[in-house]
Amino acid sequence: MIELRGIERHRGETTVLSIPQARFNDGEIIGLIGPPGAGKSCLLSILGGVDEDYLGEALFDDTPLRSIKRRERRNLVALLDRTGPENHDETLYNFLLLSRIAHKRFMEPFSDYDIQVVEEHLAHFELTAHRATPLCELTDSAYQRALVAFSLARTAPVTLLDNPTSALDPRAQMLLHRALARAVMSGGAIVLIASNDLNFVLQTADRVIVLREGTVRADLGASAVEADLIREHFNAEVFVTRNIYNGRPSVHFFPES
Repeated sequence: MIELRGIERHRGETTVLSIPQARFNDGEIIGLIGPPGAGKSCLLSILGGVDEDYLGEALFDDTPLRSIKRRERRNLVALLDRTGPENHDETLYNFLLLSRIAHKRFMEPFSDYDIQVVEEHLAHFELTAHRATPLCELTDSAYQRALVAFSLARTAPVTLLDNPTSALDPRAQMLLHRALARAVMSGGAIVLIASNDLNFVLQTADRVIVLREGTVRADLGASAVEADLIREHFNAEVFVTRNIYNGRPSVHFFPES
């Protein structure tokens, strides 16, 4: 479980994030949505340990994030942000194998289990045929799938994904949807998705948190999202229908008259 208490992030005189209290439970997929500058990426950076210049406390199972040693954080949290890999000449397989570094014993080779996890994620994201391909030669969709696979292959208790559907085609989005469901299936993991892709979030997340101007404006089940909420916080005329298979909302924009 993650609990936020009095989280504030300031840049100069501007407050970019202010969350008095929030809780993310094990086994949940939480979608963070909101207009640009709402604080979605800022929150993930704090939880990922990248941004430590904040007030308040982020507690991981009642332990303050600041008190957790850096190596332990690498086992605890996997963050997909805009940074990207350092070596784009690395083959896809070797890149994914590096996701297991936090589990590797010093001066010992990767274990059979590490290799199994990498092979599984290559298969889950339909990347097996590209295992020997350098990252720089992958298509945009394959490259984004590789980045997401890297985060999930770390098998961390907390996975933070910033705009994970960027460059993903519909089939790749389906693969991601299934992979996230597998990640929380045991009930011991938490996934937070910050995304501008409303429909992916609504079809994938258990909960949706709406951020605007750095504050939480709504926290509700994904199935409870209605058109009025989208209109209010995104300044867009929309209507909402229900997926005939699962009853979840789908957002549609009115065509121009």
